[in-house]
Amino acid sequence: MRRYPAYVIAVVMAVMLGGLPAVTVADDAIKAEPAKAEPGKVQQAKEEVKQGARAAGREVKGAAKTAGHEVKQAAKETEAGAKKGWHEVKHTAAESWRSVKSFFSRLWNG
Repeated sequence: MRRYPAYVIAVVMAVMLGGLPAVTVADDAIKAEPAKAEPGKVQQAKEEVKQGARAAGREVKGAAKTAGHEVKQAAKETEAGAKKGWHEVKHTAAESWRSVKSFFSRLWNG
């Protein structure tokens, strides 16, 4: 493998890196020109983005309404079941208490 002096490598790197910004700036200038030349297309793209955002907003709003309606229906159905369940638990607890009370009454009263 051939070894090059450090100053040769430094000069080659400087030449290589020195040309990059000029090329990048020139490329950006070339890319930017069509947008300036056709403002109608820029405006059209802007309007398309606005319309797309509005449509997406409508979809989100509709989905939120549907989800809200479903949650409301589920809450109504759950409420009835929860009330029924609570009454059953309450009734069972009362019966259990009567049974325990009766057991200890018989135990102490003989």
